Amino acid sequence: MPVYYFGEITTFKVGRELHIHKTTSADVAKEAGVSRTTVSMVMNEKAGSIPERTRERVLQAAQKLGFVPSAEARTLRKGHGSTVLCLAPGWMPSGRADSMWNALSKQLTNAGLSCVFSRSAGTTTPLRQLLSDMTPGVVVPFFDFSDGDRKLLKNLGIPLVEFWSPDVDQEPMPVFSRFQYNLGNTQGKYLISGGCKRIGYIGASDPLGFGLRAFRIRGVEDALAQSGQKLTCNLEIDLQDFESVREALKTIREKQTDAICCFNDDCAAAVLTGCKEMGIKVPDDLKVIGVDNLSMGQYFEPSLTTVDFDHDMSEYVAQIKEAIDERQHERHGKKNEKQDKDGIALGPQNVWVVKRKSA
Repeated sequence: MPVYYFGEITTFKVGRELHIHKTTSADVAKEAGVSRTTVSMVMNEKAGSIPERTRERVLQAAQKLGFVPSAEARTLRKGHGSTVLCLAPGWMPSGRADSMWNALSKQLTNAGLSCVFSRSAGTTTPLRQLLSDMTPGVVVPFFDFSDGDRKLLKNLGIPLVEFWSPDVDQEPMPVFSRFQYNLGNTQGKYLISGGCKRIGYIGASDPLGFGLRAFRIRGVEDALAQSGQKLTCNLEIDLQDFESVREALKTIREKQTDAICCFNDDCAAAVLTGCKEMGIKVPDDLKVIGVDNLSMGQYFEPSLTTVDFDHDMSEYVAQIKEAIDERQHERHGKKNEKQDKDGIALGPQNVWVVKRKSA
């Protein structure tokens, strides 16, 4: 019976050649003076019948040699993997984004799944390259996935769960797309409730963020449409070029805009600084609202009104688990009846306004 492993990799040189040695269960067995079967039982937490002294000897040998049980072997034994490969968008990293990924990872762990994140696979580096080193149970991209990578996963038999779509008119709206929409919609509704009549939008010029921005703008537009309004302007600023902020504010003044929805708090900070330089009084002449509720916002002058949100990832976890369970049933030849979700409202995504002086 073959033994599969994925242990610590060490390198050594013989002459000019570079050799790789992997620590195997056989190495651990030799070090501990036990059989490979005993090592396997201990490392896979099935050592109920093995004396405690023997178990400790195996664990000490494994630690000394740097042995790690094989994820590949577990995948082959179970018929499916329990690792979730999340492909995060690699643009404008922020503390709030990291908090969201941490929350997803924690909730997946609580559901008995492992979580691995990549900020480059499928975007700046080939997904195939990463899949040559690991076999995930499911792949979860948070950006516009390529048709080539969809085909790759299909050929490998790896389920794909997509929470994002570049189509702002898609119904039903995927959960991550809907989250972006809700952020903008909350901004628009808040400003309208405060009596604003001429509302504009400002986003960052980073092309990698255009997808998220499109859904947030649609959310603002739909909120305005309910009161018979339209955006006065839809502008871009380069956070590395303050002149672009000045130009945007000139347009805002020309359009007689009385409130601005900013893509995030970074954009809002640039707008507040530009307003102070150009003599635009906030909130008397222009109200400003951001997204993310970054801690720095409360220290701006005036302090920044913004949109905050929680990190309930239960809807994401439920769809991921469903995909993994379906794969397990398919591999074992079992029929897995899908529940009819038509007409069932998706769970709430808690989004709210943190009111401060800027709006």
